[in-house]
Amino acid sequence: TNPHGLCAMHKEQVDRLGTQIMKFDPSNEVSDDECNVKRHELSDNKIRTLTYGFLASFYPCGIIAGFDESIRSESPRRVLRHLIKIGKIGKLPLGIMYDNACSIKLYINARYGSVYFKSTSISNQLFNKVHFVLDSFHQQNHTCHMCKNEIKANHPSHNNMFDCINSQIAEQTFSTILHYKAHWSSYTYPKSFINFVIFFHLYNCKLTNTLF
Repeated sequence: TNPHGLCAMHKEQVDRLGTQIMKFDPSNEVSDDECNVKRHELSDNKIRTLTYGFLASFYPCGIIAGFDESIRSESPRRVLRHLIKIGKIGKLPLGIMYDNACSIKLYINARYGSVYFKSTSISNQLFNKVHFVLDSFHQQNHTCHMCKNEIKANHPSHNNMFDCINSQIAEQTFSTILHYKAHWSSYTYPKSFINFVIFFHLYNCKLTNTLF
């Protein structure tokens, strides 16, 4: 049986390790000073039952820099895992714009150096050098102090690095990708992963007018 609608890979993990691995992990809590906008692990949202989804990072020009499949959640740890994987194969940018950047920054500040966010060359860069900011579209939904100050893209601490950046590039690209959602939702691992690799590669090729 598969009452949670998991893909084959994650169903095997639940069968092997038990349903406790699906429970909300308190390590996802960032601190007492949380933003009003936050995301938790899959069991924290009883309404959301689909396993389909992915995380993707974009350059300002629209090129997709990397992706990860996401299982019914977009918690800080999963986003950081995505960024760390990118950091292992390439160079992380000095500035990252994300619609929930405050939670990422709060999580890093609260967990840096712990077992949940160990000190490595990549985590050190994320903690000390990378500027995390909210995109302009989602900024209006955030009300905490940091979101109205240092997490704003135009805050002086960012030295104008986000000026003239298309902060909606992800939303614009997702509006195109949305046309394939119904088709992709029937895929499971590893077919889903292979599909994303091929699709995003061809998408980048089309964007840059290159064949391969």
